Amino acid sequence: MSRPAAAALIALLAAAVAPALGATRVAGKVLTAEVAPDSENGAGDLVIVDKGGRTARYEVADTTRVTRDGKPATFDSALVGDMVVRAKYDPKTKVLTVLDLKSSGEAKPAKSPAKPEAAYVTGEVAFADAIKGTLSVRQGPGRTRDFIVTEATKVLRVKAEGQTQEIGFENVSVGDPVEVRSTDGKNADSIRVRPAAK
Repeated sequence: MSRPAAAALIALLAAAVAPALGATRVAGKVLTAEVAPDSENGAGDLVIVDKGGRTARYEVADTTRVTRDGKPATFDSALVGDMVVRAKYDPKTKVLTVLDLKSSGEAKPAKSPAKPEAAYVTGEVAFADAIKGTLSVRQGPGRTRDFIVTEATKVLRVKAEGQTQEIGFENVSVGDPVEVRSTDGKNADSIRVRPAAK
């Protein structure tokens, strides 16, 4: 092996080994957290398991800055299972100076239920069932919209001269041109049966 090649190999090995020797950071998951019985400020030790499955024990001193979910926290056994986002330590003593955690049981914000979509639909009746209280309106080729018809649904027939007359849902027939209004997109608030086009 030539001298330049040997020098390059040694430099490469030194670069690979140096970070491991001087490593002062670790990340992973808290496996155990034991508070020292005589500690007033939450000192003790903990074991961190890294992503490779290796474990290491570190000391938590009274001066260790502990944060959980970005907020100052006290070191205690409740931290077991938390993710270690960042931990800085003295490589000689293995005393942590910084311990940043993300809680494992952090509650995710509940999704607010989707707001109902109001609907104003025009078309012709494709299907109407007065017994089941269902109405299907054809809005165009291959496009229909279904609604639930209840006792609260107002059904009106619009006469040719523009006057309206309240009718029962059983008087709505397939093919009738209709306008349906719904505040939640499911239950029909009102159905206006328009005069058939001449």
